[in-house]
Amino acid sequence: MARILLVDDHPPSRALMAWHLRARGHEVLDAASGIDGLELARARRPDLTACSLRLPDLGGRALALLLRADRACAHMSLVALGALDGNEDGEREALLRAGFDACVGAPDDPERFCAGLEAVLPGPDGNLLVVDDDAFMLAVLADVLADARYRVLAARSAGEALALLARRRMEVVLSDQNMPGLAGTALLARVRAANPACARLILSGETDRAAIEQALAAGLVDRAYAKPWDGAALRQAVQEAFVLQRLRART
Repeated sequence: MARILLVDDHPPSRALMAWHLRARGHEVLDAASGIDGLELARARRPDLTACSLRLPDLGGRALALLLRADRACAHMSLVALGALDGNEDGEREALLRAGFDACVGAPDDPERFCAGLEAVLPGPDGNLLVVDDDAFMLAVLADVLADARYRVLAARSAGEALALLARRRMEVVLSDQNMPGLAGTALLARVRAANPACARLILSGETDRAAIEQALAAGLVDRAYAKPWDGAALRQAVQEAFVLQRLRART
C-alpha cells in the first residue's frame, strides 16, 4: 500500500483520517504544521501528501508550491483537504495552479474520503488525464476507467487540463470534444506539441465530425470515440493507448 503524509493542525481530525487510512493498509505519517510537514515530506518521501489549506505557519498552497519545486518530491501526489469555497471551478483551477492534484473533503464519509486520496496515488503504468466539462460525466468516466495500473486525474475544462499538464507528465489524455473555451481537438494539439509520445483520445457526441477527422488526419488525435460510449470498449481503448505511449517513448 502507499505511504501517506497528513498535514493538519487539528489533532482529532488528523487522528480520524489516519485511523481510516491505516485500516485500509496504508502507512500514515502526520504533521501538525506546514513547516513540519515540509521537513517530513523531504525526509520520508511519501507517495502522497494531503494538507489542510489553512495552517498556522505555512499555508497549504505555499506548502504545495515548495514541494513541487523540490526535485526529491516531484513524484509525490498532493491533495488539498477541505471543502471548496465560493466559485468551485475557479477554486479548483487555483488549487491546480498551486500544485495540487485534487481536493478532498473532511473524513465525515470515510469511504469517500479514502477513495478520494487513493484515486490520485501513482500507478505503475503512469497517468491518465480525463477532461470533460460535464461534472457528472467526468465522475462516471473516472469511475469506469479506474485501474490499479495507472492513475486517473480529472479536469473539468481545458484550462484545468493545461494547468495539470504544465507540471505533471501524462501518458494518455482522453478529452471531450465540445467544451467551452477550447475544443478537445485544440487541447490535444497542445498536448502533442508539448509531449509527442502522449497518446491522445477524444470523445464526441457531435454529428459533425469534420474537426475530429481533420485532427485524426493531421496526427493530432490518435483515436476518436462516439458518445454514448461502451465502458468495456473504452477501458480496452485506454489500455491500448498506454501500449501506444510506451512504444512511442522508446523511439
